[in-house]
Amino acid sequence: MTRGEGWAGWSALDPSELAGGVRQVLRSMPWLCAGGVGGQVDGLDVLAESLLGAEAAAYVAGAGMVQRADLIGPAELLGALPTGALRAPAAVVLRPLLLIDRDGTLLETLGAVLDEGGALKAAERLGVHRNTITTRLDRIKSAGFDLDDAATRLALQLACHVMLR
Repeated sequence: MTRGEGWAGWSALDPSELAGGVRQVLRSMPWLCAGGVGGQVDGLDVLAESLLGAEAAAYVAGAGMVQRADLIGPAELLGALPTGALRAPAAVVLRPLLLIDRDGTLLETLGAVLDEGGALKAAERLGVHRNTITTRLDRIKSAGFDLDDAATRLALQLACHVMLR
């Protein structure tokens, strides 16, 4: 069925299978399109919710790509927004860190720790020892960031995504 500037449909397939099928359809289109797959639902009464998720996923996917609504995270949401609109606010949030971070390693470390959920996985991702991450985190905290506060972590994670992409 037609919906806004696109098409919508439903399927009993698992979202990952459906995303693969939508990806194949997009490859055969004569123009670039984005695809979105909503979450799997148990009845028609909640189909509208899945459809809204699919629309949001298609919006963040970008031309030629398919995104699943249940896999949208901060990076995908930020990717849908104009970078210029977010760069200045991100720089304000990160200003104390950017003032002491001459080579960008603290920003990269903070982004990795927040994305990975801890120092050990961040160390693996960055290819450094866990103690290196701990030392860098101490420097980040000394800049005035309370990494135990959930709201602060969210603001920092979003700001890191903007500054590092």
